[in-house]
Amino acid sequence: MRIHVNPKEVLRGLQMAKRAVADRYITPILQNVKMTAEKSGAFLTATNTELSIQVRLPCRVVQKGMALLPVTRLEKMLKLAKDESVTLESTATGIALVATGKRAELVVEHDPADFPVMVEFPSRGYFTVGAPELREAIRQTSFAMAKNDYGKYSFTGVCFSSLGAKTLDVVATNGRRLAWQQVDMSAKRPSIRESIVPAPAVALLSKMLADSAGDVGVCLVAFDGKRKSVMFQNGDITLFSRLTSGEFPAWREIVQDGCEKQSVQLLSGDLLSALRRASICTSLNKPAVRLAFTGDRLIVESGFSVTVHGVGERFHTDAVVESGSARITIPVTMSFNHRRRVSQCRNRQRLLASRSRLASRKRKCRQKT
Repeated sequence: MRIHVNPKEVLRGLQMAKRAVADRYITPILQNVKMTAEKSGAFLTATNTELSIQVRLPCRVVQKGMALLPVTRLEKMLKLAKDESVTLESTATGIALVATGKRAELVVEHDPADFPVMVEFPSRGYFTVGAPELREAIRQTSFAMAKNDYGKYSFTGVCFSSLGAKTLDVVATNGRRLAWQQVDMSAKRPSIRESIVPAPAVALLSKMLADSAGDVGVCLVAFDGKRKSVMFQNGDITLFSRLTSGEFPAWREIVQDGCEKQSVQLLSGDLLSALRRASICTSLNKPAVRLAFTGDRLIVESGFSVTVHGVGERFHTDAVVESGSARITIPVTMSFNHRRRVSQCRNRQRLLASRSRLASRKRKCRQKT
């Protein structure tokens, strides 16, 4: 194998592929990334048996072949390369990097032929969704999935399903809260049974779609005839993941299409301030805060009773949040754990602050140029 490639492109591909590299407790050969040089270009493949990723690199192929790349050592060498083009070639003992007349060889103890072969993305039987829409849907639902819920593996992922319409349902829950978003598909598809994508694949998919503006191909495949898997393809990157086994909760009974829906827009700062004031009068055993929607106002209230030496005391507080022009036609009252609502408001404020800082940096860069 021998190719001429930009070191920045290889570094970008390695940084994406190494997220699927296995740790030291699995097969040692999976701690490397496999590079395959073909007529169409070079491909980087990494896997940990449950999650696989393949990244295509734009390069000039001189000789076809394959080699194993030690990720950490090669990544350090590529960061020091100052040339616009370097040569990567396979040797009898590993991989060699040639740049500006200097040659560095990295020894790999394993045979690249023993590296698992990744499943190819099918040419038909898949559907496409917009990358920005899917990325936003994952961002708005992944926070609700369980982090370390032993015994409930179906809660530790994001569920993709469809009832045959031109929309894809993205759902996540940890048994106490549920987040649901819908994404438009390219064409009407048959009903898709609940497919639970595990958390590592969801995180890698979000990273994969970070700067993408095109379409994402999604396909459900049967990898070994027993466990179904899912594949995502976006541009030069293909992601393969096994699905989490287990039954997802009957979330459609909670989110019913026939129910009358009402929405109100609130300022996250005002809501966070009201929740903080109301949380003062909560206790460890009764952390609930009541939200009462009436007309164009939201009343946040809480209270608990304490008995000391036979004397009962009642603590109560409330706060009012204006909802603007939107009005609630049917009064609604609900109770939540204030800690979860406060964390959501804080995350929203942090997101808005980071976007504001990014916009200001861009303005300063434009002014300098």
